[in-house]
Amino acid sequence: MALPVYYQGDPPPPCPESIVYFAGLGFQFGAVCGSVFHFLKGSYKSPKGERFIGGAQAVRLNVPRVASGFAAWGATITAFEYVSANVRHKDDPWNLIISASATAGLFDIRKGFRKASRSALIIGAWWACAEGFGLWLNKKLYKNPSVKRWLDANSDQST
Repeated sequence: MALPVYYQGDPPPPCPESIVYFAGLGFQFGAVCGSVFHFLKGSYKSPKGERFIGGAQAVRLNVPRVASGFAAWGATITAFEYVSANVRHKDDPWNLIISASATAGLFDIRKGFRKASRSALIIGAWWACAEGFGLWLNKKLYKNPSVKRWLDANSDQST
């Protein structure tokens, strides 16, 4: 069963499907970026005549771990986002900030409460800055009439 492709303007998919979808996206992102990173790292640390073999071996050994970590992050942050939206009865950027903070805290709870709370606070602050920058950028882009016309024209073509 292939998952459908969702675009920026589409409404969010239902809860269970969305969790699986974002877990898959996280796995893909972790697999691609982890492959590049670990291939370069393995190539660099290998002897001169065996750089390709060393890079391939580093990919084979490390990418499944990295990709599954990204998949777990994607599934958990999506689940927490739906919980936050249902508890608050609002669909706004705060849900994503709260869910990212809760996910960071949950993933670091094995290191102790202080580390988990510090990690949740840092990730929450970082995510709030990222969401604020995105809102600011959208506001600035839509003030420019030529950019607004271009965005509206391209969004009409995709449907």
